[in-house]
Amino acid sequence: MRKIIFIIISGILFLTGYGFAESEVPHIFSKDLGIEIGFETSYITYTEPGVMRQKGFMYGLTGALAYRNYSYMLSVEAKASLGQVDYHSGSSGDIKSIDDGILEVRGLAGYDLNISEIFAVTPYAGIGYRHLDDNMGGRISTTGAYGYDREISYMYSPIGVDMTTALENGWNIKLRLEYDKFWDGSAESHLGSIPGYYDIENDQDKGYGIRSSIMFKKKGETVDFIVEPFFVYWNIKDSKLTKDPGGSTWIEPKNNSQEFGIHFVAEY
Repeated sequence: MRKIIFIIISGILFLTGYGFAESEVPHIFSKDLGIEIGFETSYITYTEPGVMRQKGFMYGLTGALAYRNYSYMLSVEAKASLGQVDYHSGSSGDIKSIDDGILEVRGLAGYDLNISEIFAVTPYAGIGYRHLDDNMGGRISTTGAYGYDREISYMYSPIGVDMTTALENGWNIKLRLEYDKFWDGSAESHLGSIPGYYDIENDQDKGYGIRSSIMFKKKGETVDFIVEPFFVYWNIKDSKLTKDPGGSTWIEPKNNSQEFGIHFVAEY
């Protein structure tokens, strides 16, 4: 991972140096208000080490609204994606094609440090909310285990930096590196759908996230077109213990997820 980040940063710095040699490159931020609407596809893997694993493709819509004025940046980002994942556990068997959904909303505030007309660094921070629906209720695994629906929610603060370079012919490249400070979360397990069990909710308060992306933007007369490969990683620790009405104690085990994907966006 460190080698990949080093290669990307080196590439950005190389392109920046190339851009400085070009005197006719336009100013990097040409819009005070930008509206983005797009599509994304990704491959996600969710793992509870030693317990289970889910993996599959997700497809979704994305949107963003960004405003810049006197070097200040404010933006709101949102995405909603749906897909199907396959479940595997050494103890409880396999379940194929489980419907999953992710909703995420983020608000960011940053400051553009305009190093030159063609290169800017934008540190930013904000607040984010992520909600995952895992719809396994009513399914039975290959070993006869009952599935159940789960809802997992995160509240976190993105803290990151964008490095943006303008090139010739209306091209921009932006590298984003981000750390997500995890504040609070919950895992709701709808076990009540299984006879003899109860719905439970476990509080989660320890973990972190990391994400990165590299954006390629082609400026047009009225619409800019963007292609952006991205990577998102979450690492969440064991939850707090919860007792159900029957007296049993439950824990949401530590888990991690990795998501590799790509955005296709039109900016107005």
